[in-house]
Amino acid sequence: MPVEKLHRRHHSPTQNTVQSHSAPPASESRPAVLCIGGSDSSGLAGLQMDARFCQAMNVHQACVITAVTAQNNQCVISHSATSVQACQAQFDAAMALKPQAIKIGLIANLEQLQWLCKTLSHIRAGGIPIIFDPVTVASCGGELAEKGVADNIAQLLPYCDVITPNLPEAEALSGTSLSTDQNINAAAQYFHQQGAEWVYIKGGHRQSKTLRDIVSHDQHMFALEQQRQENKNLRGTGCALASSIASALALGYEMVDALVIANMAVAEGIYHAKAVNHEAGPISAQGFPKSFWPHYVDLGAKQQEPMQCEFKDCTAPNTRIGSPDEKADELGLYPVVDRYQWLERLLPLGIHTIQLRIKDLDGQALKEEIEKSIALARESNCRLFINDHWELAIEMGAYGIHLGQEDLDKADLRAISQAGLRLGISNHTHFELIRCLAINPSYIACGPVFATQSKDMPWIPHGLNGLRYWCESLMSFQNRPLVAIGGINRENISEVAQCGSSGIALISAITEAESPEKATRELLQMIEHAREKIS
Repeated sequence: MPVEKLHRRHHSPTQNTVQSHSAPPASESRPAVLCIGGSDSSGLAGLQMDARFCQAMNVHQACVITAVTAQNNQCVISHSATSVQACQAQFDAAMALKPQAIKIGLIANLEQLQWLCKTLSHIRAGGIPIIFDPVTVASCGGELAEKGVADNIAQLLPYCDVITPNLPEAEALSGTSLSTDQNINAAAQYFHQQGAEWVYIKGGHRQSKTLRDIVSHDQHMFALEQQRQENKNLRGTGCALASSIASALALGYEMVDALVIANMAVAEGIYHAKAVNHEAGPISAQGFPKSFWPHYVDLGAKQQEPMQCEFKDCTAPNTRIGSPDEKADELGLYPVVDRYQWLERLLPLGIHTIQLRIKDLDGQALKEEIEKSIALARESNCRLFINDHWELAIEMGAYGIHLGQEDLDKADLRAISQAGLRLGISNHTHFELIRCLAINPSYIACGPVFATQSKDMPWIPHGLNGLRYWCESLMSFQNRPLVAIGGINRENISEVAQCGSSGIALISAITEAESPEKATRELLQMIEHAREKIS
């Protein structure tokens, strides 16, 4: 499915920007999440776990306590349901904080279920996203909800944006054995038919080296995979996932990005989890996640082979162009231009990487521009990436191709790889990045760093903190060059250069300069001086 269909507004229709791929910007005010669920006396799960993960994501947690439970790792000793009147009072008080998301966990009895359905029906028009983690049984096996709740859970689904059952819960609620992905798809379709827009089925109960969570939305399914970690301290994973989704939504992320962020947060939490006095402990909230990127698998793709292509490194020798300059370990200043004449003007100045982005030519005129540019770049030992026109780039033996996310569904990635071309891909969000990492391109472009007029950008600019987040995060994941792009100019390029990206892409700062040659020389010097400070 095209990536733009997964990036739909899930809440207020008045918001027309999409939170970019970056850590949330610092703010004097924090958003709020309302968590509805049970209190765990041992602090291993429930509202106590919700509070830790909301706090780690820099989100304030308000709560409605549906039940007070006495439980530990061995058993549920007792559970006392809260009256509907008390639930309503807590709800009214919490709503004064104007929560940007609601997470629902334990529903203790049928009376609470009916109250929730009625209450949520009244606030649904406000566009507050609702996340439902259908808890009825504790991890130790004890019942937490009275009989009949599970049988009537479907009544709540029309009011939920996403439901997050684990495998046993999904089996029990859908009446489907989930031994295969096909069966999981059937269960997901059941939840969709009952009203849930998104379904996130947690795969941790399946005994395998790879943890596979399945996400379903609008007839499209994909998997988020993590390697199983050898850690027995796993209490509270379901609560942590759902509250992290709610927190990311409250911070302004799209649903598909919130699911990726939550998956990462749980994986980080498992990695850092410790026992409590030698008893199995809860997973440990670490803050906004920047490691444990999940592996993305498109379960709806007709063929998944292109995702397994290998693309050459940008600094490796290329038989078409000769070995890149020894000095060019980094991509460096990376102009994006629209004509061959720009290559004639810029390459003699010491540009090692350049992109030809032509949007207003076709036919023979386009072919001639690309052909001349490839020849000149080869002479100059410069990496030339052709934007979009991958078939012509293959035909003419270009060094590389640059594709946007919208192009990935149309381009023949296998053909590009087999032709020996490098591949760069634009990224703006968490979901786009995991989709990109599954392809393993030659470089990853990140933007917009700042607001730009060169292209219509529906994403909130990363800023320098967001760019640092991306650089640090990807450095820990795999060694692929990162290119910063979007609104970069002589006023901010020195700070950008100190964030850690391999390449810095510019358009108007060069092409609209009074003297492009002078501007290019100055920009090259500014990058060099900035990097000397951090070397």
